[in-house]
Amino acid sequence: RDVYLAATMKSPLFAFTMEELVKLRGRDKEPLWYSVKKYAENNSDDLSKRLTAFTEKLDYYREASRNMLCHKLLYMIITDSGFNALRDDSGNGRLRRSVRRMYSHSLACAAGGGGLHDFILYLKGLMSQTEAKEAASDANAVTIITVHRSKGLEYPVCFISDGAREF
Repeated sequence: RDVYLAATMKSPLFAFTMEELVKLRGRDKEPLWYSVKKYAENNSDDLSKRLTAFTEKLDYYREASRNMLCHKLLYMIITDSGFNALRDDSGNGRLRRSVRRMYSHSLACAAGGGGLHDFILYLKGLMSQTEAKEAASDANAVTIITVHRSKGLEYPVCFISDGAREF
């Protein structure tokens, strides 16, 4: 989960730098969340103030997610964060389009009464459908997947690597 937390912290919404993340972790081997909390509690510099605001915001969103439909939660995060005021350096507004697309998916999920957990499952389903379509659309491609990922997919030729090894 450290990867997800670090990605959130480095995102344009919170704008922590890689140097700040390295400073947080130091030599600790504990999860990033504990390093964030510990640094915020034990220091009084600008970074600790930003970390305190960050953890309070995450706690606020976590609490809100318990009682809100996914599209309302996503809309609240987008408006609270000032996302619309951020500059989109991704080229041709790709970041904004991605967020709008995610929001439209949240509306589709919410039509069935979906909360955050349902939305995550909905997105995972969309991703696996997309991957299957991409694999099927390129007939000249070699697809390397695990046995578990291949469930429900059919290929005319399959190679099983390292088959002599015991499971």
